Amino acid sequence: MNLKLSKIFWIGFLVLSTSIFFFYGVRFLQDENFQSSMFTFKVVYKDAQGIDSGDDVQMLGKKIGFVKSTIIEGQNIICEISINNNYKNSIPIDSKIEITQQDIMGSKIVTIFPGKDTRKFILDGDTISGRNAEVVSLTQDIGDFAKKINSTFGNQQKQQIISTIANIEDFVAQLNDFMTKNKDIISSEDKENLHFIISNFSDISDNFKLILNNQKDNIEKTIKNTGEFSEKLPELYEKINLGLTELKAIIVGVNDGEGSLGKFVKQDDLYNNANEFIENANTLVVDAKDLISDVKKNPKKYLKAYLQADREVKRENK
Repeated sequence: MNLKLSKIFWIGFLVLSTSIFFFYGVRFLQDENFQSSMFTFKVVYKDAQGIDSGDDVQMLGKKIGFVKSTIIEGQNIICEISINNNYKNSIPIDSKIEITQQDIMGSKIVTIFPGKDTRKFILDGDTISGRNAEVVSLTQDIGDFAKKINSTFGNQQKQQIISTIANIEDFVAQLNDFMTKNKDIISSEDKENLHFIISNFSDISDNFKLILNNQKDNIEKTIKNTGEFSEKLPELYEKINLGLTELKAIIVGVNDGEGSLGKFVKQDDLYNNANEFIENANTLVVDAKDLISDVKKNPKKYLKAYLQADREVKRENK
């Protein structure tokens, strides 16, 4: 009985040992074959900038290897780079090897910018001085694009924007002055309407200033407002100036009415004109708010419209 158990034990032990040896033998051979298909070299950086083992190595937009390991040595970071043997003798010795940002989420990769030396190449075991490139975010790239778009605004449109903001501020100041001088003859309902207009025009003025002042830092807003904003700006400008002209005419009529404000109350035409202007101003405010809201909600539509218009202009110029 003991002899039979002993034979079973040794048979099981032999099978288990053979299986373990076979498994690790295959893994070893695979690893050797994988290692033989790669060559490695080291790159020295002052700052790893978030790069880590396993991150991609790209050249000319194509993945050619990966970061094998990163270690701190003194005041520097040593990155061991593994490159596919297919690219051996393809990386000039004067190439720039930088840590760059791959996407807007902040993922890092090692990018090789090929040099011009066609006689010497980076070989297995070499140590290269890396370059700590300034990691530029995609928002800055968008910013450069937006600046190009913004440059398409002509001087006339820019002057219209500045003039519109100035007119809005002057309009608000005149409304305040008008209400102060005529507070005894204006009803409570009219006062509320005028206060509503002043408040909304102030919001519009602030929005215009925000668009102009933040074109560099808030590039996304600039892109959203580029397309249809540039098309509707002259119409908006004309509406605001028309409203200001009507209001100024009313104020001049009140102030110059034979030294008395009574005519404003008694003359129905002036009073009706004032009411009509208030209604027009309210409509203008609603239109302006709808425009700004739609631009913020549908940026792609306006950018698409702009690009399509730009292509048509270029096609016509040809």
